[in-house]
Amino acid sequence: MAQIHNLENKSRFGSRYVAGFLLLLCSFMFAAWIGFFVFLPIKSGMEIVTDLEEKFLPRAEGMVLNFVSLSEPSIIYTSDNQILDELHDGLNRDPIALSEVPPFVVNTLLAAEDSNYYQHEGVDFIAILSAVLDNLRGITRGGSTITSQVAKQSFVGDEISIRRKVAEAVVAAELERRYTKDQILEYYINSIYWGAGAYGIQSAAFEYFDKTVEDLTLDEAATLVVIIRSPAYYNPRKYPDRVLERRNDVINVMLKEGFIVDIQARSAKLAPLNVKESKNFVTQAEHVVAEVKRQLLNDPEFAILGNTKEDRKKAVFGCPSDDTTCFGGGGLKVYVTLNLSLQQHANEVLNTWVPSDPNEENPDEPRPTGVITLINNFTGAIEVMSSGIPFEEEQYNLATQGKRNPGSAFKPVTLLAALESGAKLYSYRDSRSPVEINCGYPCAPDGIGEKWVVRNYGTSITADRYLNKIDAKDRSIELQCFDFHVEELKNKDFIKQFPLGINLEEFETDEEKMMEIAKVLGQYDEEGNLIIYRELEEDEEIPEGQTIISDLELIEIQQNLIQIDTDSETQFIFKPCQDKAEYNRSIKLLDTSGMISLEEATRRSINTVFAQLASELGGEKLASTAKRIGIESELDPVISLTLGAGAVTPIEIASAYSSFATNGVLAPTYLIEKIEDDKGNILYKHIVSPRVSIPDPGAAAAVRKTLEVAAQYGTGTRAVLEDREIAGKTGTHQGFREAWFIGFIPQYTSSVWIGFAEEQLPLTDVEIKGEIFRNVSGGRVPAPMWKEFMTEVVKDLPILEWPLDPSDIEKYYEIPTIEIPQLIGLNILDAEEIAFSSYILPTINLVESEEAPGLVLSQDLENGEEFPEGTEVILEVSGNKFSAAIPSIIPCTLTPEEGEDLIRDFMRENNVILFIKQEYEENDLENCNGKIIGTNVPQGAVMTTGDTLVFVVSNLKEDS
Repeated sequence: MAQIHNLENKSRFGSRYVAGFLLLLCSFMFAAWIGFFVFLPIKSGMEIVTDLEEKFLPRAEGMVLNFVSLSEPSIIYTSDNQILDELHDGLNRDPIALSEVPPFVVNTLLAAEDSNYYQHEGVDFIAILSAVLDNLRGITRGGSTITSQVAKQSFVGDEISIRRKVAEAVVAAELERRYTKDQILEYYINSIYWGAGAYGIQSAAFEYFDKTVEDLTLDEAATLVVIIRSPAYYNPRKYPDRVLERRNDVINVMLKEGFIVDIQARSAKLAPLNVKESKNFVTQAEHVVAEVKRQLLNDPEFAILGNTKEDRKKAVFGCPSDDTTCFGGGGLKVYVTLNLSLQQHANEVLNTWVPSDPNEENPDEPRPTGVITLINNFTGAIEVMSSGIPFEEEQYNLATQGKRNPGSAFKPVTLLAALESGAKLYSYRDSRSPVEINCGYPCAPDGIGEKWVVRNYGTSITADRYLNKIDAKDRSIELQCFDFHVEELKNKDFIKQFPLGINLEEFETDEEKMMEIAKVLGQYDEEGNLIIYRELEEDEEIPEGQTIISDLELIEIQQNLIQIDTDSETQFIFKPCQDKAEYNRSIKLLDTSGMISLEEATRRSINTVFAQLASELGGEKLASTAKRIGIESELDPVISLTLGAGAVTPIEIASAYSSFATNGVLAPTYLIEKIEDDKGNILYKHIVSPRVSIPDPGAAAAVRKTLEVAAQYGTGTRAVLEDREIAGKTGTHQGFREAWFIGFIPQYTSSVWIGFAEEQLPLTDVEIKGEIFRNVSGGRVPAPMWKEFMTEVVKDLPILEWPLDPSDIEKYYEIPTIEIPQLIGLNILDAEEIAFSSYILPTINLVESEEAPGLVLSQDLENGEEFPEGTEVILEVSGNKFSAAIPSIIPCTLTPEEGEDLIRDFMRENNVILFIKQEYEENDLENCNGKIIGTNVPQGAVMTTGDTLVFVVSNLKEDS
């Protein structure tokens, strides 16, 4: 019998008392066996013997002795045939056929556990007698055979009693009768525990030597069999000297039994242990694995795995590693939709832009992180679900559980709801800022406030209206005002007035912003080289490195444009009227202070327009529309949803946008494709079930076309791909607390989110991609991240066209008509509000009159006539130029709304008509955000009818 069982008295059994007890027990059992197998058949007639037989000798013939199914790890496979992870409850088992185990490994096992295995019939009496004699000498060991060990662990149990020992022998004999030696041995090597969670010899080989059984050496095989008797006592990582000594004992027994020759024994005993460090399966998508586990254990869709969580846990993970009485479970093959190569690419993009490594100087300082998702528009398959936080730091899945405010990324949902309710893309709305909306109920999810004040970002008179001489003349607003004059502005002021659509806020320095403006005007190329506009001489060759444009039409256009001087600290702009003073009395609200179509409002992400739309539609309509197109999170039915007041996950919002890519057909998202058992039987298979999420395909197509414009010419230009069209929308939540870009192509929709994981902190003065960003907006960081990620996605992807436009899509491009209201005889303040609420643009001409100042004297369009929405109506207004000193406004005390009320009262009391505007200025003044910090004139200045009073408001300038 194997010498590996010869444990000294000071071993794990402790003392000689234990050895003595075992000696007596073994002696008694030996006598009992002799009695049962020799004398009982002869003396069966004796009544006492009959009683003992009934009590101790079980009847093996009727026993169910089938080898149970062994637990195996379940394996997760990705869509690109990669192993994503192994699922087990600490139990690591990989069954192997006995025929695949090298003979010398089998011999090593027999030498250690049962040298006479192929000679006895389940019970080895010689080994038992040898064990008794050893116990008498103070050496504690047992006489169990491999068959009896199988009987104990699988059928009898490990109760310390005579009855159990007798039953073990009987069952062992019966097993030998029913099964071949090889069948029993194969079951044994795959079922016994080898420590460190490894069950079976194949798993043990991987656990301790990181190789298959076929690749084991003699010394490694001998090391493994040492562990069987007591994995804790013979832990090779914890007690290497103890294991080395016993390993060499096994090798000596192999030599003695003739399994090996002397030179093999000497060579094997000289080899070091070389046990590897324990290592778990490393996955590159831990959050995905966690989501797969969550769904398998909890979702009703996978009830095939069990009715209770415990049933499912065993079906998926098999048996716990510390439960040697548990059998079965595990062995599933779980196929998921994840594309591992694209997942790894998404991980790389996130690690480049928002690395998770802590700040060396301030390791506890929170760092921004991100999420990238990718959804198949046709099937709903989630192919990428990447989180920027390492799983060991945060098990919370930001892609599926991270509900964040989408900011302006929700506006397409509002646009869809408006189109479905009868609005058109060329419906016009008042884009002045701010706008105050009386909700009549709580406007936001927090339930606070029934009034909602909405502002556009950076509202001001924009310089783009004054870059062209012709535009300046055409936009003159008084009959006597003609031609133009030139004004000089400092670069800072010039930039501040430039249109938001060009995304100047994405550049850090004024020099970069001026160069971008020059590029937009066609005066510099993308490399920053000057473009020359002139006619070429005959046969003239263009010098290398220069760009000369000789098209006469383009030359004429440039001659009428302001020429940007990138080396100057000031720039010039054209303004209406030959006289500057006359212009100041004639100025009107332009651009985001006028009427704008819904299509343009979407492209430029105009908050005030979408606030008005939301007020018209109602919160219930917004919430139900969002749910219908794929947002499953519960959204409070409030109108502030339109600017991102509700919280959604990156997966949800990507799913919602996919409805726009498919003309209103939504394939619900899913992650688990198929589940097979260990025999290859299909237990579950996902069935793609697309449904109509937008009943009118034309409405879906109209939104998609608008988002194409928004991505390519609006706030998402940094996401544009080189080889194909995209559509999408940026989103920036209030105070730069979240930044988004959700974009799509015909095949896929992808969302990118940037923010802080633990709480909503402002993304200001944060490190992104190795640089400090003053603020992070949707167009500035998520959009270029989306482009970097999607460039890899489309590398070998065919270019598809968008779905065909429905035949009735043109109805969404109609311009609605309105009746011109009667404005004559009204005060201009009231007339202006009526005009805007009727979706027409009032243009004011001040004329000398004996009527009361501010009275509307005439309108160029007659009352009751039908005109398209957005039509300009010219109002002649009595403009006797009364003057008065305006009231003082103490900095940081009044909001713009409060200041406007104050000035309007002043206007009524003094018959002075002023134009009120707002500009926003970034500063570090405490407690001043959203408050007036100054005006364009001194405190108490005397102002005259027609002058403009500008409130300078403290605020962070955000994009959306």
